[in-house]
Formats: sequence, structure tokens, C-alpha cells
Amino acid sequence: MKKQVKYLGLIVLSIIAFLLLFKFVNNNKPFSEGDQKFTIRKYNLQQQGFKGLEEIFRTHTELSSILLIDTFDGDISKDGTLGNFNIVLSGYNNSKEYLQSYRFIYNSKKKILNYAGPKSNIKSTLPQIYNENNEISFLDTQLKMIPIKEQIEKLDFPSYSIGYNSNTKPLEGEPIVNINNNDKFPTFTFDEYKSGKYGKSNGHTSVIFSLYSGSSLALSENKIMYNCIPANSESLSGNKNNFMKKDYYINGYKIKITRDYGETWIDIPISEENLSSTLEFYRLGIEIPPDSYYISDNPGGIIALLYGESPTLLLSKNDGNNWNNIKLDINLEKPITRRIIGFTDEINGYLALGTDWSMGSGEAKILCLTDDGGLTWNQKELPLSNTSSTLTGITFLDNTIGVLSLDSGMDEKFPKLFISNNKGDSWNELNLPLDKITEDVSYLSKVDSLTYENGMYKLVLGQDLNNNKKVVFESKDLSNDWIFKESYEAVIHYPG
Repeated sequence: MKKQVKYLGLIVLSIIAFLLLFKFVNNNKPFSEGDQKFTIRKYNLQQQGFKGLEEIFRTHTELSSILLIDTFDGDISKDGTLGNFNIVLSGYNNSKEYLQSYRFIYNSKKKILNYAGPKSNIKSTLPQIYNENNEISFLDTQLKMIPIKEQIEKLDFPSYSIGYNSNTKPLEGEPIVNINNNDKFPTFTFDEYKSGKYGKSNGHTSVIFSLYSGSSLALSENKIMYNCIPANSESLSGNKNNFMKKDYYINGYKIKITRDYGETWIDIPISEENLSSTLEFYRLGIEIPPDSYYISDNPGGIIALLYGESPTLLLSKNDGNNWNNIKLDINLEKPITRRIIGFTDEINGYLALGTDWSMGSGEAKILCLTDDGGLTWNQKELPLSNTSSTLTGITFLDNTIGVLSLDSGMDEKFPKLFISNNKGDSWNELNLPLDKITEDVSYLSKVDSLTYENGMYKLVLGQDLNNNKKVVFESKDLSNDWIFKESYEAVIHYPG
């Protein structure tokens, strides 16, 4: 009998040892993409933070040397233990160049972790620009300043979650909690928070953690937003020193545009097939010519994009709520590689199309004007057609006055310029004091803009796709009495 008990005990111990070994091996094998059994033992989010999760991930899979957090959502128990979570990471190399994205989703009840990495080709919903405020090490320190357990004790939400989204933009006047110069955030009742006692948002992009209740942070009425001091305020979307006011980004086969330095983005409803063929036609990687799209200064205004080989005009007259595809009946007998579109108001606009130069046939270009918001276009000739003077730029001050720039040839540093004061019916050469331009400007290729402010016309010339020098000339009467005003470096488009 004693022997049987002894053997039974050995069998039980063997089974326990086997299970422990199985669990150990299971928790130490590399992650494969997709679902796998995995156990994350009692994990205190405030104490262990994001660095603890990073350590777990790096133990089981190869990740980029630098990780940034795009989004995080995690369920929290009343004692601060992390339950289900979903985290999306962007990976960068040591030169801060984007490599790829990763996603980890954990089901704490079923002990299942879903990993998506290189094979899944995850795409972020934001431009892939290195942002110090999203570094996992920085956000780890900010998260640990939130007294999660102590704060939960003062609330009566039905459930609790912690959320983080890159470049969160609270509504102006919405309650937030500022940390100021303290070591950690204060605790308070929900009524105290809603009163705005601890701060109110200025309506700009911020580094925000949210303690909330419900299945969705965006829909939750029970929400506390913690406003962290950014690692680098200039890296926040909306910063005028680092972001173009009007810009676009392409991610996968989706394109979005912004008119507020990247704080908000509007979807452009172009199909994957059309965007793919457009990018293939331009051969600029994931970039498009900067003048081939237009964004109104005013919310609710016109958005326009020239796409496809033909090309076709994709047009919205109400800020992207409704769209029209407008086929342009134009044949220049060669691929239309040069495309410029703009509007001077909600009904008057201009469209210039041109080809590259080739031996024997030269080049071709044409101007089109609209007075119905872009639905129909009337064609007009441009000077020096069928020569080597290819189209580089055009801009209109209003529906009458415009400036045109053409290529001057390989040996010339500056473009040929023409001005019209009769809606493009005729063009006269425009002479500028180019010899007055400072030595920091090695060349100019196109006209960027013509404006009128405080009794002066201001003409801005610029460079090509990846260079950002600008030169400003001023005149009182649009004659040849122009003066060189200044040169400066502008913010350029971030590929992505």
C-alpha cells in the first residue's frame, strides 16, 4: 500500500513537473504571427509600465532597435493589474528611419496572444514620422506618474481601461489634468475633474493618457485625460516649425490630407488601383507632385487631386463630404507628367498641364480655367509651347492676374517667368532682379505663390520636390519694379 502511494505520489509529481516544464517551454518559445497560447502573470501596469511589456516582446521576437507607441488600450483591475490589451508599435533604426509596425493583442482570460509583425504588413493610420513623444521609454516614465490604483479608489466607473493615442487632440475647453512641475498626477473625484479644476485643453495636439470606462475610448463618457509634458513640443502634430500647413500622406494604398499642420486628416476616396497606377506613373515612390493637389484654406472648402495617367480630377466642394470624378478632355499627345491645380476662391480655379521635353517633338502645355468650382474647364494656350521650355509652375492671385514659370534649360539657375493680367489670354515676360539673390540660394525652378498684402504684391519662387529654399520679391504695381526681399528655408513634405 505504501509502495502504491509512493508510486502515485511520483506520478503526480511527474505530471506537475511536466506541466510546469510545458508551461515554461511554451512561455519561452519565439512568437509566431497569429494566435498562440501565452501567459502574462499578474502585471501591474503602473509599476512595470511599457518597458516591462517591451522586455516580454523582445524576449520572444526580433523587433526594431527603437520602438514608438502608436496606440495602446488595456483593461485595468481595481488593484492596477493589466488584463486584455492591444498595442501598436512603430519600429525605427538607430538613424530614426521607419522600418515597420507591430501589433500585440492579449486575451488575459483565454491566455492567448496575437502577434502581427513583418508578414502582416501592418499600416498605421498616421504618417510615419519619428516623434520623440511616442518613444516607449518616454511614455513609460509618463505612465508611471499616473496613480492608477489610488485614482480608481476615488471613482465608481463600471470598468477601467488605460488608453494612449499618438497626437491626441482634445476639444478646446475640455477638462484635462495637467501635471505642471509635480512628480506625479494628483487624485480627485470625477466631479472635481469635470469642473476643470485641474486644467482645460487649449484645443491643440498633446501627449495624453486616458483613464476611461467602456469598450471604446472615443465613445466613453466616463473619461479622465492626463496631459503630459511632451519630450519635444516641436514634434507634436500641428507644430508650424516642423509640419507643412497643407500636406498629404500615403500609407499602403490610402491617401489623406491636412490643412492644419497635421492635427487633423481628411480621407481621399481614391481606389487602391487608381492610387497604385498614379504612383507608378509618377515614379516618385510614395510621393506625388506637390502641385497636383489643392486644399482650401477654409474648413468646408474645395479639395482637389489630379490622379491617373490621363489625368482625372477628383474634386470635393464641401471638405470631403461628397466627391466628383471629372474626366479632363485634354490630349497633349504625350504623357502629362506636369500637373498643377489651384483655386483663387470657391468658384474660380486654374489647371495647368504639361509634358516632358523630347528630341524632335519638344514639349506641350496648356492652361485651363474654371468659373464653376471645377466642374467644367476652358482651355487656353501658354507661351513657348513646342519648345524646350517645359512647365514648372503657375499661380493666380485672383481670377485675372497670374504668374507662370517655365524651365530655362540645363545651364540656367532660374526659370523663365511670365505674367498675365487678363485671365491668361496673353502673357508678358516678367523680369526680376535675380542678381540680388543671396548666395545661399543655388538655384530656383518654379513660381510658388503670388499674394497682395498691405499695398504690396509678394511673389515667392521655390525649388523642386525635395529642396526647400524660397525667395521673396515685392512690388507695388506688378511692373518690372520688383525688389529682392529675402530668402528662407520652408518646411517640406515628409515622405509617408
